Amino acid sequence: MNTRYKNIFLVSYFICFAFPGFSFTGKIDSLKSRLQINLHDTDRVNTLNFLAWELKENNLDSAILFSSQALELAKKLSASYPITSNKNNPSADKLVRTAQRGIASSHNNLGFFIFFKGNYQQSLSHHFSALLIRKKINDRIGIAASLGNIGIVYRNQGDYTNALKHFFSAVIIAKEMGNKRGVATGLYNIGHIYVEQKDYTNALKNYLEALEINKELGLKREMAMQLSSIGAVEGELKDFPNSLKHYLEALAIYKKLKIMPGIANILGNIGVIYQYKSDYQNALKHYHEALGINKVIKNKTWITANYANMGSCYTETGKYSLAEKYLDSAYTICKNIGEMNYNMDIEKYFSDLYNVTARYKLAYEHYKKYSVAKDSLFNEEKSKDIGRLEQKHEFEIAEVQRKQKEEERKRQEAVAVGRRNILQYSGILLLLFLLFIGIFLFARKFKKIHEPKTIRIYAKTLEISLFISFLIFFEFILVLLDPYTDTITGGEPAYKLLLNVILAGAIFPLHNFLEKKLKGNIIYQSETGL
Repeated sequence: MNTRYKNIFLVSYFICFAFPGFSFTGKIDSLKSRLQINLHDTDRVNTLNFLAWELKENNLDSAILFSSQALELAKKLSASYPITSNKNNPSADKLVRTAQRGIASSHNNLGFFIFFKGNYQQSLSHHFSALLIRKKINDRIGIAASLGNIGIVYRNQGDYTNALKHFFSAVIIAKEMGNKRGVATGLYNIGHIYVEQKDYTNALKNYLEALEINKELGLKREMAMQLSSIGAVEGELKDFPNSLKHYLEALAIYKKLKIMPGIANILGNIGVIYQYKSDYQNALKHYHEALGINKVIKNKTWITANYANMGSCYTETGKYSLAEKYLDSAYTICKNIGEMNYNMDIEKYFSDLYNVTARYKLAYEHYKKYSVAKDSLFNEEKSKDIGRLEQKHEFEIAEVQRKQKEEERKRQEAVAVGRRNILQYSGILLLLFLLFIGIFLFARKFKKIHEPKTIRIYAKTLEISLFISFLIFFEFILVLLDPYTDTITGGEPAYKLLLNVILAGAIFPLHNFLEKKLKGNIIYQSETGL
């Protein structure tokens, strides 16, 4: 892939995965004010991390400083609690998890900030530390975030197999949890890998799917990311009108949200469109604007991209000394940060420059380096690995969908059974109510009967009816409590029998009272002749 477009795929990687579950809207002053008061340690950790996240757009050094302070404080906080959670003490367990989350968030933030400073190995170290803690406390949203972030660093190191492996794992977790935002971010990151493989059809498919999800969720920042990447792919396909259209849509969103990295990113890629159209004046204007922002926010990765693009542009315009100057700058930074993707293209730009200036030996040497770098990134074995990962991912996605369908079927079945049971329980209660009412109405007829033999027959009938009614009532209570019986008794037959005896013992006095009441009324009527 052309280096000109690579920075478009970097602005968005961490946005959804870096600090899931939080939304910040210009709180820098209020957060700084909070730090001046006597906060509880956990609140101070969170405030430091939130402040660092707010500062990331414009001041990476301060962001790193505050997250480092948060990390140290969270570690001290964690050390004051038991290492393992205590199930018998929910309060202590909550404190442990809160402290661990603080450590994980701090590592996660530092991994993000240091990534943009160009130290990929240190970034990986922080993200793996965050992943380890999140697995320990079973923070599935955080696990997905860390997996995605690790994949991003691998991608920038040119290790596409490992990158795709982690992206796929993140998407699986997001799908299992029904986390649409996480799914969209995973699809977006996977799309980047397809771009690197020049599989633009699959790249666009993933970007468009991610865009639709984020439109549904109303996530403007994420929509701008997808629009940017769609524009980049259209640029690669030489569809410049649509590419420029999508870039400008994304730029409008970034400007409205005041996201400086996004603005710099789009400006650089609009410059690419102008360069493709041979409008070098506008191309260089946009490159310089992007470079100015990236220098302010100290984003070495994108500074490399800007320098490389400017070097290529100056080669095409015949300003060879300027081209060599900017390519040298890009090469120096690229080597320092270990950026394999840019290294490959910078070698190609050097080869082009030396070829057009008739320095053929240097052109050949750089072309060889370009070929070696290209082979290390794209080879048959890696393509096979990616193919195997795709097949595995498709199987896992199908399995998640099958489980979700099965769970939905069971849920609907449970709802249907619940409705049926409610109707039947209601019917049984109504029947019992009518049965008891019938017995009392039946008893009232004794006022008109004076024959002792007939009274005895009616009394016996009343006794049997009352016994049967209470027997049905007892069985109904057993059926009603059946779903909870195993939980209460642990499924042990002796306990179940004991529970039934207790229920029978509770119902028997009521039956005995009503039977005596009714029989007494009959006898009284018989003796008084009423």
